[in-house]
Amino acid sequence: MEGIFIYSQDVIESLRQANDIVDVISGYTSLKQQGTNHIGLCPFHREKTPSFSVSASRQFFHCFGCGEGGNVISFVMKIENFGFLDAVKFLADRVNFQLPEKSQGSSVDLQEKAKMYEVHTLAAKFYYDNLQSDRGQGAAAYLDERKMLPAIRRKFGLGVSFSGSELTDFLASKGYSLSLLVKAGLAMEGTRGHYDRFRGRLMFPIFDVGGRVIGFGGRILVESSNPDRKEAKYLNSPESPIFDKSRTLYGLNLARLSKMQSYILVEGYMDVIALYQAGIKNVVAALGTSFSEKHAQTLKNYCKEVVILFDADEAGQKAALRAIEHLYAKGIGIKVARLENAKDPDEYIQKFGVDALAVELQKQAINFVDFQIETAKAKYDIEDAPQKVSFLKEVALIISRLKSVIERSTYTHHIATKYGIDPQYLGEEITALTKDPLDLWKPVDKARQKNITPKKGAGYGEAVSHILSTMASDKAFCDKISSHLTSEEFLDPLHSRMFDVIIDFQKNHTDAQQADIITLFEDEASQVTEIFAICPEYEGLQSKTKALLHQIKLVKEKHLESMMYDSNTPEEEKQKYFLETKKWLETHKISL
Repeated sequence: MEGIFIYSQDVIESLRQANDIVDVISGYTSLKQQGTNHIGLCPFHREKTPSFSVSASRQFFHCFGCGEGGNVISFVMKIENFGFLDAVKFLADRVNFQLPEKSQGSSVDLQEKAKMYEVHTLAAKFYYDNLQSDRGQGAAAYLDERKMLPAIRRKFGLGVSFSGSELTDFLASKGYSLSLLVKAGLAMEGTRGHYDRFRGRLMFPIFDVGGRVIGFGGRILVESSNPDRKEAKYLNSPESPIFDKSRTLYGLNLARLSKMQSYILVEGYMDVIALYQAGIKNVVAALGTSFSEKHAQTLKNYCKEVVILFDADEAGQKAALRAIEHLYAKGIGIKVARLENAKDPDEYIQKFGVDALAVELQKQAINFVDFQIETAKAKYDIEDAPQKVSFLKEVALIISRLKSVIERSTYTHHIATKYGIDPQYLGEEITALTKDPLDLWKPVDKARQKNITPKKGAGYGEAVSHILSTMASDKAFCDKISSHLTSEEFLDPLHSRMFDVIIDFQKNHTDAQQADIITLFEDEASQVTEIFAICPEYEGLQSKTKALLHQIKLVKEKHLESMMYDSNTPEEEKQKYFLETKKWLETHKISL
């Protein structure tokens, strides 16, 4: 649960219970009661026959057509394209639920934060009105030169600041204290009194994902000819209780409305605006700081792939490499596009038009690994033997950082073939750099490959679903099942995590529901819901006990089969588990 405010699980549970899922979803699609469930057309895909089911008793939804599922928070995240925290705030506003607010571990004055939002809204209007005035003609002319349409200026709330303390005086006249304006980052204090932080700049309001102004970026309009008074080209608001620049992305409030799963990441405000004006709405930018891990986490909440489109200069390419590192760590798909004959996307559009940009993006966007290798190659003369060795060593380091065995193997063979080196030697270099060494250069034994991962078999998936679903809804059976199984015995990592999470949750809650468990799997809510959706009704305690024993046996048998085919598992460990499982399977009188 990433974000400025972190809420306890008890708070999340209370909020979820305050928002009945049937009521919430009924606001988006018509539902009809059918037995114990409510049925309707799925709001996430087109269908003529209803396959969308909402359970009032279990407080989750599941579509049997497209597979979407989750609890009320998951639904709002999906339908509104919100991140987790934004969905929480949305639901809290819906029922006037008071969220406790903590910022980075310290208490925050809620009234002060409310005033900060107010002064930023007033400041944005003040700057916007300045741009429309006669004094704003210089800034307006600059925007005309950049071919920015009036409608786009309004959409992004662009404005202009003048010299002196005009904004500070205006806000002070409205009753806001100077100390608040300083803390909010709008004013500064000098030896001669207070004055505006932003002076003589084109102003870009920075919005949070919900559309509230939380800060500003300012581009200098007239650069000083005096080198001793050289000012930064761009100036951003300092961090404040409402503005965290390490996780805020410019344009995200608009990009999320596109509901696209691929976002374009650019460097600057003007790049975002130029692409948006050209009809490319899924575009965001970091705010004058290096792209961070927190930026990557924010993006993960809204998209599955990022196309990096940074400036073509050396600084832009280095920034792209840093962004790749953070995005890859978060499991986001990555491509990199490089534009020829223009320093940035805005200039490219000005020169060649948006149609050319669309073609270029399609043509130039390459896999991030290829981008890293090409960037490395540019530093070496590979016709020179020592430099070629240095290049291949750097390539080995790039490949060794890949998480996927398939990726590492593929790139090992590809690079070895392309640059005339034995795959074994490149593979050995990669193995030395990799924590989990793999013989990537050896030919695959196809006969063994067919058996390396045993088929789960008919009934295995249902068995896992029945076990986990029962554990999530029945504390007594959760305790009993956990005395016979461990998380390591499940073949799927998600099932293993669910097993551990459910046990931990049941230990700390007396009336847990499956919908509560779903909340803990923000990125996998649909998969978890699909597992919980397969929950049969049993005819009495004896029938339930017998069925679950059979399901536990299935899980143990498949885990044993998996171990037998795993060459990395020591033989003594295999033998030990074999004997334990054999004894368990022979004990038919065991009771839950």
